Amino acid sequence: MATLYADYHGWPRLFPATIRGVRLLADDGQHQTIEVDHATEGKVINIMSLVSPHEIQLEEFKQRFDARFINRFEAAGQGTRYSIVADVQLKGMARVLARLASPIVRARLNRFVLEPMRRAVENELRRQQAAARRHEPLGGIMLTVMPPQAGAVQTLYTERLSAYEAFISFFRSRDAMRALLERSGLLRPKLRVLDAGVGFGTVTFALLDVLRAKDIDAQAIDAFDLTPALLNRFQAELDSRGITLIRHQQANVLELEYQLSPTWRDYDLIISASMLEYVPKQFLPHALSALGARLIQDGSLLVIITRKNWITKVLIEWCWHGARYSRKELRKAFATAGFGDLAFLRFPFRYIWQNISNHVVLAKRNSSSRPL
Repeated sequence: MATLYADYHGWPRLFPATIRGVRLLADDGQHQTIEVDHATEGKVINIMSLVSPHEIQLEEFKQRFDARFINRFEAAGQGTRYSIVADVQLKGMARVLARLASPIVRARLNRFVLEPMRRAVENELRRQQAAARRHEPLGGIMLTVMPPQAGAVQTLYTERLSAYEAFISFFRSRDAMRALLERSGLLRPKLRVLDAGVGFGTVTFALLDVLRAKDIDAQAIDAFDLTPALLNRFQAELDSRGITLIRHQQANVLELEYQLSPTWRDYDLIISASMLEYVPKQFLPHALSALGARLIQDGSLLVIITRKNWITKVLIEWCWHGARYSRKELRKAFATAGFGDLAFLRFPFRYIWQNISNHVVLAKRNSSSRPL
């Protein structure tokens, strides 16, 4: 639900009674300044700030009042409890209504924010239930309401799975990953590894090839991904190779606390390739922090993430709807997530196109840092 609320592009659809349009004015990674075309107030300024994956602050500036809303999204059983704490400061003649403000604000929040959010989630739940009935007519079904962005990513990679396989094959991504790991200096016996965003195994199978070539036995290799269709393809290749060492499950990187077992931690190495592009930019530090929290004290996080240039604007942003980053943006996000030891690596020269399109970031968490 937090991701649903944070997606300001969807506000006119989510809150049609009050919002006609939105326009982003500024984004520094933590705060987004948004011009909102309000149904009755005209164009007003909102500032949205990510406090945590479960708390979002919205400041609103209107002619009759300034307000700060703390939106909290707390796990409650298999659902989410959404609450709002409002601090409204009336201006001008509106201050004479101060004694009446509390019930008015509460009623308007219920009508124009909480109820639309509830309806959006319930509509998504009904859609998932209908889909589940079409594909699983028998037995019990456990459903999780996915935020629209996560659902869009699942749909994209389910419908274009073959195209994605051809895409990474054309750019020799598995070969490039194998070459990167061979010279990384990160591999050693009894290694515990997590592949974050495994897809259908580009990183994992490259890792297995290198470990076999170096005669290194890993202690554990785990993997997760958001999209079941990719995990099914991954499992099919594991089966065809007779590999039983690897555990995998479906999970959203922003919900690892609830979706991964507590035993999935203390990793020596976590690798994430081409996944973090699908985390909303304001949530990137929290995704990095969530991964870092599962490392041992001196563990390493290796991230391959799309570089910002005109080539990737076409190939990644337009074609695959992924975000792109400058080195400056990544330094800030990793620092916010508690990673003080940061190095930018490169693929070997024979895979130069991978360096044109990707950053390779090797990070270690500060020993004194805590997860966000």
